[in-house]
Amino acid sequence: MDIIYVGTLPPHQGGSAISSFQLIKAMVRKGLGVRAIGPVTRDTSDFAERFAADHPEIEFDRFEVPYYKTSPDVPAPDDYWEVEKRALRACLQRMIRHRSPDLILLGRETFAWHLPDADINGAIPCVLRVAGGTMTGILRGNYSNKVMNRLLVQLRAVDMLIVPAQHLVKTMRERGCRMVTYIPNAIDVAQFSPGPKNRNLLRELRIEPSQIVVMHASNLKPIKRAGDFVRAAKQTIATFPGLVFVVAGDGLMRSEMEETCRELGMQDKFRFLGWVEYERMPEYIRVADIVVMCSEAEGLARVYLESQSCAKVLIASDIPAARQVITHGRDGLLFPVGDRSALEARILQAAGDADLRSELGRRARERVVVAHALDAAAEAYASTLHKVINLTRGHGGSTVG
Repeated sequence: MDIIYVGTLPPHQGGSAISSFQLIKAMVRKGLGVRAIGPVTRDTSDFAERFAADHPEIEFDRFEVPYYKTSPDVPAPDDYWEVEKRALRACLQRMIRHRSPDLILLGRETFAWHLPDADINGAIPCVLRVAGGTMTGILRGNYSNKVMNRLLVQLRAVDMLIVPAQHLVKTMRERGCRMVTYIPNAIDVAQFSPGPKNRNLLRELRIEPSQIVVMHASNLKPIKRAGDFVRAAKQTIATFPGLVFVVAGDGLMRSEMEETCRELGMQDKFRFLGWVEYERMPEYIRVADIVVMCSEAEGLARVYLESQSCAKVLIASDIPAARQVITHGRDGLLFPVGDRSALEARILQAAGDADLRSELGRRARERVVVAHALDAAAEAYASTLHKVINLTRGHGGSTVG
């Protein structure tokens, strides 16, 4: 099977880039052939070249965009879409002419806007991995009816939608998408595994071994509500002075969060790391005792799974995605979205009880290993893609375009 993947790829700073690349790399290990197309900016082209050289088993091509679109829940300007569409289509057409694939796999909803016309892709079947961000924006009314309806027409034309969370199955079917299948978001559970805190990293972060570390990790866009994490710290520190808060990630909200820390006199209690290379995330998560995610909405956040796989206590806002991975009080803790008092109480509950942290973390690790292992997800993807290819061949080709 020869697949062309079209979507975000590292160094894009978004979960869809990491999730999609991890999946296609695992599928290659299972014997599938994958060629990958992704956006690149002028500033990151050198990184993209080094990244391709590090993964010679995958053939890469890139198309240039003015900047990375890391918040698909909010529409980009029209001129951005036009630049992206022209560049993507030219790149895809070039790759298809070189060798026609068995299937095109799209890595995020927004790329459905650029589905190639029939004269480019002919009868090539198309599958789309729904990351969830764009659908969240549609549900929240961030997209106009005109744009929403245009996208839904494209999504309904795809041969199969694969969603990484159960709640997205209902969302997509309610919007007229019939061919929807659920394959859980997945991580490398060997890479993200329990382990001791790295003493050198603790020293680098100016954290004492005796301190309780509370971490938030995201691309700090508004929908993540990372500001709630900062504001909740004030009361918890007053009650539990041994806490220290770590923010891993970068984005629109970072400067506001840092300013809030200064206003509340908490600079010495916070460590803002900026963007952390994915390969180093396991050691940073192992430094944490508690991981907090305050999001208004998620598809199924990788940080949920990565934290739980490292046997850390995950405290998350009570949204459908979090309820899929947390049974409150058994393998994590939930709090109502935006309820700062409840968040403070959950942090203090976990910080003050080492046995609770150990038990919640142990159960979380057990669940993730069973339900969200990368190899199992790659196997499910390979099987689904094979079925789509066979189905479309039996019906004379794809309806895409």
